[in-house]
Amino acid sequence: MFFLLLMGVGAAAGWLAHRHMDLPLNQTMSIAAGALGALVGGLLLQAVFSLLFGVIGALVGAAAVIWIAASLQRSRR
Repeated sequence: MFFLLLMGVGAAAGWLAHRHMDLPLNQTMSIAAGALGALVGGLLLQAVFSLLFGVIGALVGAAAVIWIAASLQRSRR
């Protein structure tokens, strides 16, 4: 169940990032990057601390992976 929560948080973060930022990524890539980052960040912080920190880690992880993916996409242009 926690896995689905992390994926939802990440997908929402990716969608919001795509809508409100000038990203060189398409919408699908933004959502996938957000979900991947949320999964990694959320599971890491949840394993060390608690459920609340897992959700915060999901947001931070999603933002980090979206930023990295956008930076890599820009450098290819």
